[in-house]
Amino acid sequence: MKELKSIILSFENKINIYDFFNPTLLKHFFYVIGHVLLHFVNTSLDKGEFPDALKTSTIIPIPKIANTSKAEEFRPINTLPTFEKLIERAVYEQLVEYFDKNKLLFTNQSGFRKNHSCESALQLTVTKFKREIDGGRYVVAVFLDLKRAFETIDRNILLTKLRYYGIGGNVIKWFESYLTDRKQKVKYNNVLSDEVSSEFGVPQGSVLGPLLFLIYLNDIVNYCDCDFVNLFADDTLVACYDTDLDKCIQKMNKALEILEKYFNTNKLKVNVSKTKAIIFTTKYKYNQIDFANINLSIYNITVEFVNKCKYLGFYLDSLLDFESHLDYHTIHLLVETDGSDKKRTRRRFKQLFM
Repeated sequence: MKELKSIILSFENKINIYDFFNPTLLKHFFYVIGHVLLHFVNTSLDKGEFPDALKTSTIIPIPKIANTSKAEEFRPINTLPTFEKLIERAVYEQLVEYFDKNKLLFTNQSGFRKNHSCESALQLTVTKFKREIDGGRYVVAVFLDLKRAFETIDRNILLTKLRYYGIGGNVIKWFESYLTDRKQKVKYNNVLSDEVSSEFGVPQGSVLGPLLFLIYLNDIVNYCDCDFVNLFADDTLVACYDTDLDKCIQKMNKALEILEKYFNTNKLKVNVSKTKAIIFTTKYKYNQIDFANINLSIYNITVEFVNKCKYLGFYLDSLLDFESHLDYHTIHLLVETDGSDKKRTRRRFKQLFM
């Protein structure tokens, strides 16, 4: 009962646009209906069954641009019943505890995890790359863009991976029930569409969805022949090091070939047009690189080399001097707000932060 009360108290005090239920009511009347809610949750877990009535989500298109009528200019917001999230939260807490206690999640996965963030992922990456460059090595890094990763997960493969990590009995039965026979409908201008089956992916907007995705991608490190892998949910960065650039490129091409097989096996797809590669090194070495004679490819498509790339909201450049990030963000903002000279502003920020 104590755990259930803690879960309900963690809910935000805002009306759920799926069922227009205000969690504030649960908080105020928990002392009256708490035992009913506890029976509801425990019955689902004990039987290994997720209620069919809670498996339907409603997608509400939200316009990204005012007064638009183009479908591509709407953002689909997937909404779920309040009581689905109640059961999910109870399962989530136990699943996180199990994976943390047994240290099953990849160390360099920073997405949706306690005590992890974009900042920790960036610090790890920059520190590691600078150390390799200082050691006289080239760092060839590829920033992989996965196409609609959360929505293309194969649920049977996900269940197989849960079993691999020791999830069995009524628990795996519950997950089978949770993932099967899911449906969705669209609500637009107060008109509801017919329900359609949702056969792939984890439920968007769910409590369990992000964690299940981490579990799905968790074994990528076992199939990636790289020197460094860093993950933030589906943002995947792989890198190879070597004092010889040609050997480093060969190593990375081999790694991409293995990763291609991994993605194919797991029904995931790389958006190669949005995938970028950077060679991190010193300014002198970078100026000596003949980019016309080096090539990286995946799915027989060439990966574009760039000298800077946005990673987790931060611009990383080939020299790791952060000039690109300052130019695109802080300096631009300060020049607009106080009219400062750009060069003077850059010097000021370098003095403060570098």
